[in-house]
Amino acid sequence: MSSNDESTRIENAGRTAYDGGVNVRVAAIETRIAVVEVDLAVIRSSFATKEDVQRIMAVLHEHSLQFASQRADFHTELGQKSEGFNTALALQKEYFTAELTKHSTHFTAALTELRESFTAALTEQRESFTAALMEQRESFTAALTEQREYVNAALTEQREYVNAALTEQKEYVNAALAEQRLHFTAALAEQREYFNAALSRQKIEFNEALAKQQVELQKAMMGHIWKLYGAASLLIGAVYFIARYVH
Repeated sequence: MSSNDESTRIENAGRTAYDGGVNVRVAAIETRIAVVEVDLAVIRSSFATKEDVQRIMAVLHEHSLQFASQRADFHTELGQKSEGFNTALALQKEYFTAELTKHSTHFTAALTELRESFTAALTEQRESFTAALMEQRESFTAALTEQREYVNAALTEQREYVNAALTEQKEYVNAALAEQRLHFTAALAEQREYFNAALSRQKIEFNEALAKQQVELQKAMMGHIWKLYGAASLLIGAVYFIARYVH
């Protein structure tokens, strides 16, 4: 009729530390109380006897006492665990604060040392870079001076070569121009002589043609004069004949 197993233990005496099993035990007790209530309801509905009711009441009383004992043990253990936890938390906080202070001091010292080392290395690097830059500048200045001297020497040599070439070219051009001038003068004199000879020949031919034209013109004029003289003679003879024989 009852489903309770009285041989089942609610509390494990070997486990004194709080590990979360109290909630399980409380739930088990509540479950058993619910089962007892169900059994009581069944008894009432089944017209249980007085002995059953007394037995059930005794079981309920026993379970109530056991539950009260378990609740007192739970509150006691919870108080002990809370005090232990607070104490451990305070100790852990002090230890953490001390370790944090120690690490902060160590980190500050290491940071200061690293800053000093970095500053020294940066200064050394700056000095090395400045020295290398000065050396590079001196080397560049020397190379630039050498290059300038070389360029000046090359420019002087090139200038002398260009001047010599220009002088030679000028002499060659002057000689060619003189030769060309002589040749042009000779050709011009020859052309002038040829032109003068052509003009003289043209003048002679023109004079000859002009004299010939004058002779022909004179012949033509004499012919015309003789023609005019004959016509005049005929005209005079006709006038004379008319005047003598007509009247």
